[in-house]
Amino acid sequence: MTEERIVRSMLVSAALALGVAGCPPETPNDSDAGVGGSSTGGTTAMGGMATGGSATGGTAPVPVCATVASLPAMDTACNTLGESRCDPSGNQCVCEGGERRWHCSTICTSTYPTEPAVGSACIHGAACNYPSGVSCECDNHSQWVCIGTAYCPADMPTTGQACNGLTSVLCDYPNHDPHVACFCSPNADASTGSTWTCIAPAACPTTQPAYSLTNACPGIALCSYGSILCSCVESSMPWICGFGLGMFGNFFGTLPGVPST
Repeated sequence: MTEERIVRSMLVSAALALGVAGCPPETPNDSDAGVGGSSTGGTTAMGGMATGGSATGGTAPVPVCATVASLPAMDTACNTLGESRCDPSGNQCVCEGGERRWHCSTICTSTYPTEPAVGSACIHGAACNYPSGVSCECDNHSQWVCIGTAYCPADMPTTGQACNGLTSVLCDYPNHDPHVACFCSPNADASTGSTWTCIAPAACPTTQPAYSLTNACPGIALCSYGSILCSCVESSMPWICGFGLGMFGNFFGTLPGVPST
């Protein structure tokens, strides 16, 4: 699968979800507060998020990966987009991006034990979850993109609205009808300033999808199941769960007028 095919599929799905590509979603009501969480730091990275959540009342956790004895080296080449592997310690690696590289949580505890500043420098391929609910991934420009931060506006923004000072923040508004996710990125046609780009992801399954290379997701999707975030950017790919943003952070960089992330 080429990166161009992935981009085309994303754009078609985004256009269908919004009705007309580029049109901002409708104005939210008071219940549309974005997913929050502390972004002030001081919480430590979680190495065990890859277990798929806690078992309650005898219900086993939903698998988010294939368990292996050892993980591949972070930021090395991989073959199958969406393939997810975990080691016995709960560290996780997922094959992501048009460049097909392993993105891993292996260095989170040692190198990024506390929540990073959104947009700050990072080691490409790192992806970390934090107890506050914040999930961050190091993008193709070696900068942190995060979701679940306290920076997200309580009132859902609209496409084209200024978001200076919030660059690389991804905000999810699951209570809006339709469900909307917005990303703050630098203006592609200006030397300064940032704007929101908002899309309507596909409907989320009622229960957390189990990991399987044959369990294809419905297209562009961003779904929360307790502390587990599941994402997808193309219908031919498997769900990526328990791994923060998955490929969703880089997805917004493929939309027209948005610099590639």
